[in-house]
Amino acid sequence: MEDPPLNRALRSIVESYLKQKTESEIADKSDARCSLHGEKLLLFCEHDKEPLCLVCQTSKKHRNHPVSPVEEAALDLKSQNQHTERQIKAEFEKLHQFLREEEEARLAALREEEKQRSQIMEQKIENITRHVSILTDKITAIEKVMETEDTSFLKSYKNIKERAQCTLQDPELLSGALIDVAKHLGNLKYRVWEKMLEMVQYTPVLLDPNTAHASLSLSDDLTTVTHTSTGQKCPDNPERFNPGVLVLGSEGFTSGKHSWEVKVGNKTVWGVGVVKESITRKGEITCSPKRGFWVMSLRNGEDYRAAGVTKLTLEKKPQSIRVQLDYDGGEWIYEEELGRYGGHGQGARPRGAKPKILLRGRGQLKNSLTASALTACYSTVMSQIILRFGLTVSTVMSQIILCHSFCRVCLQQYWEEKSSRQCPICRSKASVEDPPLNLALRSIVESYLKHKSESEIADKSDARCSLHGEKLLLFCEHDKEPLCVVCQTSKKHRNHSVCPVEEAALDLKEELKPALNLIKEKLKRFSEAEQQCKKTAEHIRSQNQHTERQIKAEFENLHQFLREEEEARLAALREEEKQRSQIMEQKIENITRHVSTLTDKITAIEKAMEAEDTSFLKSYKNIKERAQYTMQDPELLSGALIDVAKHLGNLKYRVWEKMLEMVQYTPVMLDPNTAHADLALSDDLTTVTHTGTEQKCPDNPERFSYCVDVLGSQGFTSGKHNWEVKVGNTTAWDVGVVKESITRKGDITGSPKRGFWVMMLRNGEDYSAAGTKLTLKRKPQSIRVRLDYDRGKVSFFDPSDMSHIYTFTDTFTERVLPYFSPSLKEDGNDAPLQICPVKVSVTVMSSQ
Repeated sequence: MEDPPLNRALRSIVESYLKQKTESEIADKSDARCSLHGEKLLLFCEHDKEPLCLVCQTSKKHRNHPVSPVEEAALDLKSQNQHTERQIKAEFEKLHQFLREEEEARLAALREEEKQRSQIMEQKIENITRHVSILTDKITAIEKVMETEDTSFLKSYKNIKERAQCTLQDPELLSGALIDVAKHLGNLKYRVWEKMLEMVQYTPVLLDPNTAHASLSLSDDLTTVTHTSTGQKCPDNPERFNPGVLVLGSEGFTSGKHSWEVKVGNKTVWGVGVVKESITRKGEITCSPKRGFWVMSLRNGEDYRAAGVTKLTLEKKPQSIRVQLDYDGGEWIYEEELGRYGGHGQGARPRGAKPKILLRGRGQLKNSLTASALTACYSTVMSQIILRFGLTVSTVMSQIILCHSFCRVCLQQYWEEKSSRQCPICRSKASVEDPPLNLALRSIVESYLKHKSESEIADKSDARCSLHGEKLLLFCEHDKEPLCVVCQTSKKHRNHSVCPVEEAALDLKEELKPALNLIKEKLKRFSEAEQQCKKTAEHIRSQNQHTERQIKAEFENLHQFLREEEEARLAALREEEKQRSQIMEQKIENITRHVSTLTDKITAIEKAMEAEDTSFLKSYKNIKERAQYTMQDPELLSGALIDVAKHLGNLKYRVWEKMLEMVQYTPVMLDPNTAHADLALSDDLTTVTHTGTEQKCPDNPERFSYCVDVLGSQGFTSGKHNWEVKVGNTTAWDVGVVKESITRKGDITGSPKRGFWVMMLRNGEDYSAAGTKLTLKRKPQSIRVRLDYDRGKVSFFDPSDMSHIYTFTDTFTERVLPYFSPSLKEDGNDAPLQICPVKVSVTVMSSQ
């Protein structure tokens, strides 16, 4: 038959067995029990490294052994991991805090500069506005007089002619008014990284906590060790010294020269030196070169020895000991640092050597009238009324009490500010909210104004001589005053040339026009300067906002780097903890399995020995064979603990060193305040491109207005300086050096006589320097500029093979600046010029 029937009875038996087996295995895992006593395995013997039940603890074998709960033994690695993780987070938090403080300091410096520049610009605007107002009033007054009838014009001619004289200098735009953006943004990440060095230290040797005796306490940065005389809770792993109170460095050496310094202070007992890795770490230790110890020691405060036997005589008690190891030469040297440090606690601390970097709005004031101002207003008004009857505010005079009158507008404003209706003179409170008008005073003023107006009209229509009462028909050209026909015959004017007033008025008005036009031209220039200053003030605010955004973005990049680096290091720590835990669990499982096997063996033998003689003898051969013990004694697992020194040692320094990968240093930064409006600069101020479209920026004195040029932000007055400019396949460019005082407005002719030491390319192949045609082997992709200020040399090289191109020789008498021009964006010349970063290297130097 194709499909035989199932054996249902057998299937039922197998299913029952498998179910029972599964339940049994689950129970075994959740409730591990002693194979001897059937009790739960709740304890762990730290000596024999095996789990015990409560009964086993009382046996002869384990009675005097230290034990701990099984969960504590399993948690040793987790505890070590958690402590190391906390330390890593704490170190990164210090770095984040440094960045936060540095960012705030740089933003504060930017805001302070913006405040100062804005105040200077506002003062400049106020000054120009004042001159604009003066010129406007002058023009208005002259034009008004020139529109009067001839006699009145001639009467006031002397005064008007004098007023038409304009001695104001043309306004000058303020140099250095814009924010120095390059100072705030140039090489920002590098300068922050460089300053971070102040909080970073490098220690050439770090202590290994996994080797330290239990009574030794190590600092969190693993550079200081102190004897506490109270045992720390730590496993007795193979690497740890016991009972010798010793600790080793975390990194060993197999070649090369190495040195480190240990501050011993005023301690009376210590030992420092070098040992081989395989030295005995358990039990009593004899320190000698034969046993792998090359050590210098101090005992009893004055007994210095080497190798434990050679007595050393020192001139002074050293505060520090420098250890120098030459592995290949087989030498170790001790040098004393005398008196450089005072005593510091009881710990001995390796001294860290610091790494050395090698680089081959202003608010509007509210107008307010105080009581004193109102009093002045009142006094002036009354004196004008009494003496001249010249006030034109007759309809707004308010009377508070019979003897005091004020301008209604001023009074209302004074009351609003004081929040009290009182007389500004005598402080009496007004009985009404809207005081009545002083009708008598108003009537007097109105009568005077009416009389004055009629009199002025009469004077204009019929000007007469004040001496003879005759009409003023003539004009004395010598004394520049109108005359009547009688005055002409007087001794004063008899021999003077005269002419009719209408002729004189016509001639003199023509004579005033050039002066008036000059004042108008001056007003135009001041008005333009006022608009330019306002534009500059707005640009300063825009600069501040843009620069602040850039600073925040750069610091966010640094914070992000720290976050990613912290996560990477924590992940590495957790991965190591996971691996070490797995290894330890496998070790425990293996030992437990052997314990179970031995226990079963012991139980079987003891059971056979308790049987009656015949049964025992029958099974003797089998029992004897089973009693053969071939297992090796268990060994403690080396390297089981987390390598704390690897994760914590010199952590800030290693993060700082790795940060160099995202930091670059450019020896020259572009100055955006000098760039032609058609040029676009990169945010890091290292790249310039001709856009062909004008950017929105003020025409400040430093900026090139016609030529598409830009200068470096830092000038030089001495020394040697190098920078490299990537020119690529562009068809036209200029690079070099210029003196600071070069002309920046209008067309520029570049020559050494005018302060230009520049190399240029035109038409993709015409290289020249100061008009000298240059022949190059190949088209360079970059140009290296080398300035030797003291020797008066500017040289150009092709950095691909450092072949020399051209050298200017001159004498520099002032500050010089790097100079760049990408030339016009035409005929495919659209690639930028870029200043190349230089490679930064970090070298750890000895503190000596």
